[in-house]
Amino acid sequence: MKTKALSVFFAGLMALAVNAQEFKCEDNFKALGTAVQSKDYTTAVPILAGLRKSCPKYNVKVYSLGETVVKYNLDTAESDADRSLYVTDLVALYTDWEKNFPATGGVQKKALFLHENKLAKDDEVFSLLDEAFAANKTSFTDYNVLELYFNLYLARYTAGNKGITADQFIAKFGDMAGQTAYAQAFIQKKKQELLAKKETQSLDEEETLFLKEAPQSLSALKAVSDNMAGQFPKNISCEKLEGYYKGLFEKNKTDKAWLGGLVAVMSKACKPTPVLYNAAVELDKLSPSLDTALLLGNLSRLYADPKESAAYYEKAITFEADSVGKAKIYLTIAANYRNTDRAAAKSYLLKAASFNPKDGSPYLKLAEMYAGGGGCELSDFDRKALLWLAIDTAKKAEAAEPKLKPSVAALLKRYEAKVPTKEDLKVAKKSKGDTITYGCWINETVTVPKVK
Repeated sequence: MKTKALSVFFAGLMALAVNAQEFKCEDNFKALGTAVQSKDYTTAVPILAGLRKSCPKYNVKVYSLGETVVKYNLDTAESDADRSLYVTDLVALYTDWEKNFPATGGVQKKALFLHENKLAKDDEVFSLLDEAFAANKTSFTDYNVLELYFNLYLARYTAGNKGITADQFIAKFGDMAGQTAYAQAFIQKKKQELLAKKETQSLDEEETLFLKEAPQSLSALKAVSDNMAGQFPKNISCEKLEGYYKGLFEKNKTDKAWLGGLVAVMSKACKPTPVLYNAAVELDKLSPSLDTALLLGNLSRLYADPKESAAYYEKAITFEADSVGKAKIYLTIAANYRNTDRAAAKSYLLKAASFNPKDGSPYLKLAEMYAGGGGCELSDFDRKALLWLAIDTAKKAEAAEPKLKPSVAALLKRYEAKVPTKEDLKVAKKSKGDTITYGCWINETVTVPKVK
């Protein structure tokens, strides 16, 4: 009995033989897309075979669609023999992908597949990725591929027998970290473009899928970046790293990729330094992005002035089209200002709340700020009375996000135990309905409630 794989293979050959004289690339490419979209993989197989044979350079999507078809057959293989045939076919498809459309991801997919299925040794997989990275690193946007490439290179360096020097390790690490940052910026930018497009136009299936997967991809890329940064101090000191980049800065300060690597490495692996700040400034001139603007917002507070810092933070907001995303940025900014400029922190917390009304965390943070009353000259009574404002603010958190009820309840219990007593009101000559006006960063008026 023929295996499923052989039956499909021969069906493809027969279809090719019958249609050889009349095979039309455009028509069959459209037919392949329709078959894959409807998950009619039986129909897709002979069409795919025809396109790979007669129209190998027609469109790169022949291979991305083909990958879906062959992977489906591989996942549903009925025997080891079938699986072996589909494995061979998928490797061949990736090889053809890279041959006909270089630097579009075929070789990375091949390397990842070979590694995951233990079909090649680590040195062979590394060579495939290393050559592809050298040829066109911008095609490395898959977090799985970036993580694999980094881990394989790290293993070669730590083995100590590959002749990799510390400077070579720093340079390669910078390239990889920079590419991870590039991949994040690439996905973030495309996400914003699609969100903007979605406001006025319908997205096609590929665009819809990209938008759906973008949050997961960005989260995974951040995890890869964090892992890289976590491994670096174990192998190279920050002093060595700073000395390396400082010595090469003037020569490379107009090289976007080099600056991206420096910023990506030093911002995660080491404490802030002037080298990092200067590199971030130059990178922002060449390739402004959300991450660069946020980083400069933080660094400017150390190496420039508050006005410059605020300008970079506001610039960061312009890179985010999604309201929830804007709210997260405002929360980040507020956290950075909380201990140095409470008025700014309050302003950004309220902006965060306005952009994401379903998030109660801005109100919780603001309630804690009120409860402390930090930085303001207040009488004991006014400090206690400020807790009424903290209580009202905490209740807003629960209203915005009901699941915060336990947290709010705990805060209220703590605050209510310290609010002014009847005796306090008598001493301060205050009664229900009187108002207390606060200046400083608080800038609010509190009405005295009924005190039990």
